[in-house]
Amino acid sequence: MLKKKSKLPVVKSRWVVKIPLGAKMVVDEGARVKKGEILLTCKAVKISSYNASFVLSRMSSGKLEEIKNSLNDKEFAEGDLLFADGGLFPKKIFSPCSGKFCGIDEFFNIQFQKVTDDRKEVSTPVDAKVLKIEKEKLTLEFNSVKYEGGGIVDGKAWGDGDLKVRDKMSELTSGLKGKIIFSTEPSSAYIIKAGVVGVAGLVVSDSITEIDFSEMDIAFPIMSLVEAEWDRLMAAGQIFAGEEQRMLLNSKVGRLLLVVK
Repeated sequence: MLKKKSKLPVVKSRWVVKIPLGAKMVVDEGARVKKGEILLTCKAVKISSYNASFVLSRMSSGKLEEIKNSLNDKEFAEGDLLFADGGLFPKKIFSPCSGKFCGIDEFFNIQFQKVTDDRKEVSTPVDAKVLKIEKEKLTLEFNSVKYEGGGIVDGKAWGDGDLKVRDKMSELTSGLKGKIIFSTEPSSAYIIKAGVVGVAGLVVSDSITEIDFSEMDIAFPIMSLVEAEWDRLMAAGQIFAGEEQRMLLNSKVGRLLLVVK
């Protein structure tokens, strides 16, 4: 098995973990860490939403994007002016709390991020080496095999998977929750059920043109692989003989990383 694994085109890959202000490091630079091992502890962050639809719902998507870009990641005190709409008597929106502005959701709620006194633990999603610890980020390094493709539904997710093709809806069971799965011809019903099951991501063997994804609410990333890349991935599956492997699916850049220990 080790000899066969050595034939895979392994590359060094990296995963960056943000270090919040006031975080306490648990690991040292150069350390080897196992998946799930704690890297740091920090104060927990709470996201609060406040209804601003009475102003925002009347704005164009371009104006909303302009407001988000101008306010994003800025700190505000309660009562600070955020923005005002146009007109002779403009309606103004003031910050309802102290905190960092972090977005506007689809229901026109303005969202703020606030640090609490509770503490949370941040763990590594993969067996890796702590390559570097800097002021604001920690970099993990791990070995992987890279597969390039095209993004269908944007997103990024870690998950385990056995590299087996599952084309039947009956194969989508609760045991696949949090897993990355593979299919050659998923239907819209298949994708909906995959979401209900709670899969972490889906990789398909070709682009899906007959499904209108704009009409579907999909909460997990989906990407496609061309035939040559798909065949290469399935060959790796034969090497691992059904054993689950750790993977990182980043459909936004069209990349699947298969972790190799």
